[in-house]
Amino acid sequence: MRWFFILFSIFLATSANSASFDCTKASTEIEHAICSDKNLSFWDEQMANAYRQIPKGSRYFEAVREAQRAWLKNDRVADRYVFEQQTYYLRAMATLASCLTGDIDSSVCPARSDETLDKCMAAGNYTTVAMNTCGSASAKAWDLVLDVETVIKFETLSSDPETQILFQSAAKVFDNYREAECGWRYSEYRDGTIRGQIFIGCYQSLTERRVVSLFGDNQLY
Repeated sequence: MRWFFILFSIFLATSANSASFDCTKASTEIEHAICSDKNLSFWDEQMANAYRQIPKGSRYFEAVREAQRAWLKNDRVADRYVFEQQTYYLRAMATLASCLTGDIDSSVCPARSDETLDKCMAAGNYTTVAMNTCGSASAKAWDLVLDVETVIKFETLSSDPETQILFQSAAKVFDNYREAECGWRYSEYRDGTIRGQIFIGCYQSLTERRVVSLFGDNQLY
């Protein structure tokens, strides 16, 4: 987990102007910055559109809403790339929430997620920055899904304390395993430009498998 959020914070990577709010009512420093910068205005509107695509009936909606509120309060700065990456994260989240909430075999959701990821990377011409930016946004969305599904599974085991304790232990071990597994893979390529893609690909792949296994559609191993 520690590795992922370090990478997510450093991987950042065009062009109309309309913010998601009425600029005549801008009152804060960040709101004035958004309204005076066409790039920030554009991405602010794109972010709002992406957020609206997340189904309110999804079991992930509340978690996304709380995370977005925290981002607006603590992490929103007048930087186009920060807005851009948050937009990509919300788009990835909208894809997952729509797929995993419906009457669809959850095992197909990774492929749908990959389609959204590819569109993101294509928009950035598949540059290293674009692949890292889009990949980390996608991995972050999967991580939120896993957090929610872990809590749900834990609660469903409340009538079986013995199994519940074992599940909780397994969840912690998985987090440690994922960090170590992807950490050594990153380290092996630490001097290369693909090190970020190696880590992110590993992180998302393991997270996807864990999520799908919690749905009972396949086994993790």
